[in-house]
Amino acid sequence: MPALVTCIDDLDLRLEPSAALTRAVLWPLGETADLDAAQLFVAHLKINRD
Repeated sequence: MPALVTCIDDLDLRLEPSAALTRAVLWPLGETADLDAAQLFVAHLKINRD
């Protein structure tokens, strides 16, 4: 059975640039798209069932 995490000591979060995300060019900045969030979520679940 998985353990439940109730507390994390010495939490250290840092925001750093990612070379991989920069190379991926996930979307052009400044452009908008008409996206259906629910449809995207359902498609994600279907693709990642395993």
